[in-house]
Amino acid sequence: MQTVIRVVALVVTLLATSSASTQTPTHIGPGAVSCANWLKERLVNSRMSLIMNGWVLGYLSGASAIKQTTGEDAPDALRGVSADAILDWIDKYCSAHRSDELVQATVQLQAMLRQKAKER
Repeated sequence: MQTVIRVVALVVTLLATSSASTQTPTHIGPGAVSCANWLKERLVNSRMSLIMNGWVLGYLSGASAIKQTTGEDAPDALRGVSADAILDWIDKYCSAHRSDELVQATVQLQAMLRQKAKER
């Protein structure tokens, strides 16, 4: 009987762990704003726009730095890419995906930059 209880407990634990790992992470701060809001703030060059610009550039720079500290053998995805090019790409993405969050746009850009870096 104890064996059955242990097996059931193990299965419940494994199911809880696997479902938790597939959940979308929660984002807070400037990355959690909608693309529609990004475009609105960029249009008027508001103070919030500057904060969001910094968030995008910091996110991408941080993702690049993590590779160096973990020893991941991958090319530098930001080499040769300007801040203006990054922000323009986000503008275009957000124009086409207004309901997405800024973090989704940034993650998509990061993936594309990594892919291009591997092809160099």
